[in-house]
Amino acid sequence: MMAAINWKSRLLFTVTLIIFSILSGWLFLFFHKHQPTPYMDETFHIPQAQKYCDGKFQEWNSKITTLPGLYLISVGFLRPINFLTGINFCDVFNLRLTNLFFSIGNLYLLYGLINKLHGTNKDFSALKSCLVPLNLALLPVLYFFTFLYYTDVASTFFVLLMYLFHLHNHPNMSAVIGLLAVIIRQTNIIWVAFLALQTGFNAIVPHLRIDKKENRMDIKTTPRYLTIIIRNLFSIFAHHRKRVPYLCRELLESCAGYIFVGVIFLFFVHQNKGIVVGDRDAHQVVLHVPQVLYFLAFTLFFGCSYFVTPQKITSFMRAVRNKPVVYVAFVLAALLAVAFNVHEHPYLLADNRHYTFYVWKKIFNMHKLARYAFIPVYLYALWAVIQALRYRDAVWKLGFFVAVAALVVPQKLLEWRYFILPYIFLRLNMQIETYAKLIIEFVLYMIIFFKEKGSLKGCFKHETQMIKSNSVVASTSIDKCVEACIQVYHMYAALQEAKNCFCGAKYNSLESSENCTLECSANRTQICGGVESDSVYATGLMIPSPVMNLVNTSATDTSIQIRWSLPENINGGVKMFKLTAQILSTFDKNSDEITPKEWMFPNTTFKGSINGLIPATKYNLSIQPLNDFGDGPFTTGVYWTEVGTPPIPPAPDILSRNNSQLMSIKLPLIELNTGPVSNYVIIVYDESRFEPLDAKKLTNVTEATKHKVPYYVAAELSPNEAAMPFVVGDGGTYNGFLNAPLPDDKTYTVIVGVVSSLNGITRASYSKPAVYRAIFNNHKPGILEMTTFHPLGHPPTNSKPNALVIGLSVAIAIGILLLIGCVVVFLLMRWRVKRNNRASDHQELTVHQTSEAASDNLGIASSVLSINDETDINETFENIKSRMQMIQRSHLELADRVLGDGKFGVIRHGIAHRNGEQTPVVVHTLPSFSALTDSDKRLFVMELDAMSDMGVHANTVAVLGLAEEVSQLHVVVEHHQVMLKDILLESRALDYYPVFAEKNCKFSTFKEEQLVEFALGIAQGMAHLAQTKIVHGRLCSWHVRIEGNIPKVTHFGLAQYEDHSEKIDYQRWSSLEALRGRYTIKGDVWSFAVLFWEIVTLGATPYGTVKCKEVSGRVTRGMRLKQPNYLGDDVYQLMLQCWQIDSDERPTFSEIVSQLVNVLSNDFVNMGHLCLDLCPGFQYEKYEMELEKTILPNGGVQV
Repeated sequence: MMAAINWKSRLLFTVTLIIFSILSGWLFLFFHKHQPTPYMDETFHIPQAQKYCDGKFQEWNSKITTLPGLYLISVGFLRPINFLTGINFCDVFNLRLTNLFFSIGNLYLLYGLINKLHGTNKDFSALKSCLVPLNLALLPVLYFFTFLYYTDVASTFFVLLMYLFHLHNHPNMSAVIGLLAVIIRQTNIIWVAFLALQTGFNAIVPHLRIDKKENRMDIKTTPRYLTIIIRNLFSIFAHHRKRVPYLCRELLESCAGYIFVGVIFLFFVHQNKGIVVGDRDAHQVVLHVPQVLYFLAFTLFFGCSYFVTPQKITSFMRAVRNKPVVYVAFVLAALLAVAFNVHEHPYLLADNRHYTFYVWKKIFNMHKLARYAFIPVYLYALWAVIQALRYRDAVWKLGFFVAVAALVVPQKLLEWRYFILPYIFLRLNMQIETYAKLIIEFVLYMIIFFKEKGSLKGCFKHETQMIKSNSVVASTSIDKCVEACIQVYHMYAALQEAKNCFCGAKYNSLESSENCTLECSANRTQICGGVESDSVYATGLMIPSPVMNLVNTSATDTSIQIRWSLPENINGGVKMFKLTAQILSTFDKNSDEITPKEWMFPNTTFKGSINGLIPATKYNLSIQPLNDFGDGPFTTGVYWTEVGTPPIPPAPDILSRNNSQLMSIKLPLIELNTGPVSNYVIIVYDESRFEPLDAKKLTNVTEATKHKVPYYVAAELSPNEAAMPFVVGDGGTYNGFLNAPLPDDKTYTVIVGVVSSLNGITRASYSKPAVYRAIFNNHKPGILEMTTFHPLGHPPTNSKPNALVIGLSVAIAIGILLLIGCVVVFLLMRWRVKRNNRASDHQELTVHQTSEAASDNLGIASSVLSINDETDINETFENIKSRMQMIQRSHLELADRVLGDGKFGVIRHGIAHRNGEQTPVVVHTLPSFSALTDSDKRLFVMELDAMSDMGVHANTVAVLGLAEEVSQLHVVVEHHQVMLKDILLESRALDYYPVFAEKNCKFSTFKEEQLVEFALGIAQGMAHLAQTKIVHGRLCSWHVRIEGNIPKVTHFGLAQYEDHSEKIDYQRWSSLEALRGRYTIKGDVWSFAVLFWEIVTLGATPYGTVKCKEVSGRVTRGMRLKQPNYLGDDVYQLMLQCWQIDSDERPTFSEIVSQLVNVLSNDFVNMGHLCLDLCPGFQYEKYEMELEKTILPNGGVQV
């Protein structure tokens, strides 16, 4: 059968098969060592097979619902060995070994099927011929049963063998194998019927005389082909009846074997009065349409690397827009099926060792609407499956979908094992995908297989270190025990003596046992340990338990201080603590804080201050531990911030003065956002005895007089009482304070205090004093003279200023002049210090002895040039000058406007006159070399040496030379006006060239290759910098200039400066280590990938929806730039490689250059690396200038 397979493929597959067999054998021994006794349904299958080994063919366990094909095959091999050796080989180990051989056989059959179906395709390779069958053989739902005595592996083996004979045109042999498949599992009759349909169709189609135009492949894959077949058949029966017997004979001859199998199966059903043998109550035939939906979701999950890609999602959305009626009809049908036709089998939640247990319990049952939320997923999955089979003929597709429905719809129990064969048939008949997708599929399967949740860890001797769960009573089962241990946040659950449940954090130190043989008291189908032996299960819980001892240590009006301790069970570890503050109630009527605030603390911190809170507010503070497996549960506490100090109230309004001892006032009523208004305090102040108001001395009039305090509390009023006019001096008592008559011979004022009290904390504020003079012998009764409070007492009664006032005024004026003089002197000194030390205050070029030596501060690094205390720095500078071109100062024109501050001086634009041409330059002007400090000299020499050694490269700006004056030194660097950012934004055709976009159906004026060539040029320039050990540290589109179509990297080394007119937020391009202040060449690799993303998005802002203050934190927590729909997976994968957390995992610039060269050298258009075709509804990624840079006022300085 496999003669056509080339020798390379055979050799590679032989190696694969050997490795697969060895590793599967090792896993088999490992599993059997930890689970030597029957596991799950093996408790039925193994005893039944052993009865057959003993010749007891009449005994049958009614719990078994499948035919005895697997037992007969096992007995056929093992019983003769028993007979010859006298040793019982029908034990658990050898019975399980049967499926190990079938699993290896499955890999071989899948290899044969893949080569038969796809071997003639031009993109089919020897490696793919091995990868595809390997992945299918490792399908977790199938491969798991390699190590158990279940029917799934053997059933799959015989169905695949039947399919292989069918493809090689051996229908009778295929039918014989199909009979064996049915004897193992009755539902395999559906696949026998499916292949019979294909065989019969292939037999009669050549005799239907279909027109060649209607027999083309593009028609055969459409539903129209079915109508053509039916039309021709009707034509034969209506007009060519003589051909009918001939067609029937052809059909019978080709399908005789299948018909024979069908007759035998119908006879069995008749005799058995149904398909199911054994316990029919547990396997009733029902109409369960949602099973088709579950199969679609199963297919989408396990085939996600093929079905879930940006291109496919885009195509799906386009299909929905094109045929909305069809998709709406499916959604309605799915809604009806989910609403009225869902069956929940009792077995579904009976055993936590099945995948479906967790899917149903944790997902579908988490909310009554959860099941409906998956309908869009089902819709997409159906579309994806149809697309995957688009190259198969319509008859095959019809037969496949009918077979899937016939297989799963009658099943009441949701069991993923039912989906194994439909999924394998689907995958075998899909087009072979790329290596990347095959590898992703392989990795996914391995993760699922080795991370199975709730799995049995083995049987162990009972140890007291497992903590008994208080939530489990004597009668228990596996699922109840696991659930109880989850409730107390333990990773492992142990069942002992069929009645006791224990929970613990580890099991590794326990000693193995073989005594776990007792059935669970609440579920006799499960094993719950044995005498002094525990069946240990993983609960699947890896998150920590709640933090402990959360307490409030103190609080202010805007902060709360708390303390906590580690969780009791850290399980998968604690990585961070997340604290959330949610407002429960507040007095602040202007507060719009609906979204809770969050703070993150490292795992070594157990106390924190929560700042920026609102005064007098009740918060629900929740803290949860986080790790790589998820977020732990909340520990909550309700805490108040203290009341805030009220704002200063206005002075009271004077309504009237009736006599010398009474005054009517109106209090100012205010609303506080810092707490409640508890009461108002009325204070009478005697100004003739000046003393600053001290709230601690406030008391009643008697005590104030006794202690000679010049002010007293006349009344304390509630907010309701304060709403009415109040008469000061009426002799009444208000909340214990005597409102004494006002003296008529003194100058006084009235102060109002607002008091706010909450939770035992009281704060108050008082109005500014106002002085009321009443000299009744000079004024009529009821008329008041009002003046403001004087800090030293009364203002003079006459109009002429006295000597004291004049003296004070002169002293104040002199003090102000002295203060101004000091400020001026300070600013002048600070300016001189800053100018002399400017070089050390700015970032420097990073030059390394090794490419990955990191710098804690950009610009502080070791140079390739060896400089120490004994080095003659002046001689070294002269040596460097001798290697560089010296430019006459008269050939250099400098602009007056300063662009910004460089590392050692100022930066200006300029023109260099060279060889009769004018060259735009930027010039770094610094004091003469001799005027620099020794430290600045060393730094400058290292920078200059690095840039002179860099030489000339097409994709970097170069140092053109030095111009020297007596008092100044000029470093002249190449400059180009056109900025990459600007031309990317201007290439947005829809915004600036709509006629071009409409005519060419392109959303960019650039071609796809041009954008990649920009990236390639930048990568080549950065590779050159890396080769000369230079770290850029600020690579972004703002710092790439364009000369013609050639990109040039700039703004590094001595060409780097702090712009006076704008400030760029570099964190959007920064690597994780750069955000922490460490700059490396691999950090530049990260920045390059962000710049590459800018290029393909035509100048979009990286993380354009994220505020500047949030970028660093979110990037650190894993946020990455998303893949544009029009960007190929291989190019985006390159970006992702550049954004690896571990810098060693990032590619070098040389490797990036190599990959981009390959991208451009391949069939660029057809490979789909980048497509700028205009699609309906296309929108550009947003460019938000204010997020990238800030325009500074008064940009540019004239010097």
